Amino acid sequence: MTSTAIGLVGLGNMGGRIARVLVDSGQPVLGYDLTADRVRAAGAEPAASPAAVAAATDLVLLSLPDSTVVEQVVLGGGGLIEELRAGQVVVDLSTASPESTRRISARLSD
Repeated sequence: MTSTAIGLVGLGNMGGRIARVLVDSGQPVLGYDLTADRVRAAGAEPAASPAAVAAATDLVLLSLPDSTVVEQVVLGGGGLIEELRAGQVVVDLSTASPESTRRISARLSD
């Protein structure tokens, strides 16, 4: 199922502000964060997992603290990779290492 909603995983200091700007501009946002209250505080609709975000959106933004977390959210159990489709766009806004980003990109390209 796809929609016009933007998916956002990681609604902390930066991601929460990004979500709020999008929501305030009229853009629906489906969000996931380990701290569920952050999703509602940003005005986003909560998702049960990163995979649920990928299943319901065509564009997924990541705003996470480091590469270890990005790898888990994208490639781990309940991660984006379980629901990503051809043509879907994932944008990593995180503070991540270039090597990790290249590895993830290669996995998603397959």
